[in-house]
Amino acid sequence: MAISFARAVDLAEETERLARTTDSPWMQGDAALDLAEVMHLTGDRMRAAELTQRAIDCYRRNGMTARVARAHGHV
Repeated sequence: MAISFARAVDLAEETERLARTTDSPWMQGDAALDLAEVMHLTGDRMRAAELTQRAIDCYRRNGMTARVARAHGHV
């Protein structure tokens, strides 16, 4: 079975875009981290690192230390 990275990127980007419209830092950070993982799998390490940092920043602003630690595992 072939993996469709383009479809995965589209879905993850849409999820991250929608999450940014919410007031939930947990949802925003998780969506950014999910998109970072997809970008990592496609080989776009720079974008993955940027999105991981976005997730970390979101979590830190809201005192989510466990989520910060989780996100650091993706760097």
